[in-house]
Amino acid sequence: MLPLLTLLFHHDGYIDFVEYIAAISLLLKGEINQKLKWYFKLFDQDGNGKIDKDELETIFTAIQDITRMHEIPPEEIVSLIFEKIDINGEGELTLEEFITGAKEHPDIMEMLNKMMDLTPVLVIIINGRRKSV
Repeated sequence: MLPLLTLLFHHDGYIDFVEYIAAISLLLKGEINQKLKWYFKLFDQDGNGKIDKDELETIFTAIQDITRMHEIPPEEIVSLIFEKIDINGEGELTLEEFITGAKEHPDIMEMLNKMMDLTPVLVIIINGRRKSV
C-alpha cells in the first residue's frame, strides 16, 4: 500500500487534504478531461510534463499491489497504451497526447477507469474501521 500513498504526498512529505478530496471526487464523478488530467498528474512522477513507460508501469504495479487485481501484467497494459497512443513512437506521452489518445480509444479509457477504481480499497478501509471501533 505504501507505493501509491507515497505518490499522493507532496515533496515536503505531506498530503494536501483538499487536493486529496478533490482527487477522490474527480475519480468518482469527474468529467472525462478532469479525470484524465488527474491521472496524468499522478502518472508523471518526475513532473516533467511527460509520461514514460517506466512511470506508468510503476504506478500500475503499485495500484495492482493495493487492489490485489493482477489480471493483466502492468508491462502489457503499458505496451498497449503506448502502442495505441504514442503515435510518433517517442516513448513519452504529453498531456495532450494522453487525453486525445485515451478519448479516441474506448478500450484504453475503460482499462484506465477499471485500473484506477479504488472502490474495493475504500470498502476494505471502511469495513476495517467499523470492526476496530
